[in-house]
Amino acid sequence: MRIALFFFAVILNMNVAFAQERQWSLDASEREAYLVFGVPDTDDVGLSFWCEIGKGKISIFEPVNHRLLKNNKKIRIDLTIDNEKFNIVAKASPSPESRSASLEALVDVNGTVMKAVGRSQTITFSALGQKSSYPLFDADVTGLLRVCSGEVIN
Repeated sequence: MRIALFFFAVILNMNVAFAQERQWSLDASEREAYLVFGVPDTDDVGLSFWCEIGKGKISIFEPVNHRLLKNNKKIRIDLTIDNEKFNIVAKASPSPESRSASLEALVDVNGTVMKAVGRSQTITFSALGQKSSYPLFDADVTGLLRVCSGEVIN
């Protein structure tokens, strides 16, 4: 019995060692900026924000498991950012290789949604019968907003 428990513990520890957690990363070039919640150096991405610097808009991308969406179909998303609720419209971008799609919602850099994201700890998306929550406490939202607004960061 002890040997079985020992091997079970070893296997559990191996899985923990190989598991990678999603984390926030902010990256920018001369033209665009990204704030991504994902596993580094993989395609495992949850929530992401993207902007063209100085354009005043941020695209919010949320992955969904839905294979029947048509390209550019308008989808309503109910957002809960801490205790604040927002309804936004996104467009669908299905992946032809998989059963997933991405929903893209365009919001103002200085609008109420991004202001709420900047001061909050969690964001929850509800769309197409699916609900996803993400932590915001390590997200450099302030940095993203500064870069997307066209401010120079030293």
